[in-house]
Amino acid sequence: MKNSLIPISTIDFNNTINIKFNNILDGFDFFKNFTIDGNVTCGEEKIITFIEKIFEENIDDTYIDFYINRISSEDKSNLMNLISDNDKNTLREFMNITHDGVYFKLIDKNLIPFLSV
Repeated sequence: MKNSLIPISTIDFNNTINIKFNNILDGFDFFKNFTIDGNVTCGEEKIITFIEKIFEENIDDTYIDFYINRISSEDKSNLMNLISDNDKNTLREFMNITHDGVYFKLIDKNLIPFLSV
């Protein structure tokens, strides 16, 4: 998983991405959106499949905002207690990335299930 998330500066993100909004409510108000219905397991699988298809369409230009470096040590510890051992290993890798921003370029499609739930 090394280099599967590449840190991107806010300036580079803003220069690269055309669709952006200041908060999630603006995103709902100004862009087409939809809700995936279903039970938790089915809904989770649908959203992961959908995001994987988006990744495949935009393989060279897939960016995420990932706020792990913005939460407190206590919250990180609480998160670690809630996730699977496999996800703990993945999260530890990302907690060790030196980056003060929240934007990353996603390189590895296999990270989508981890990042989606």
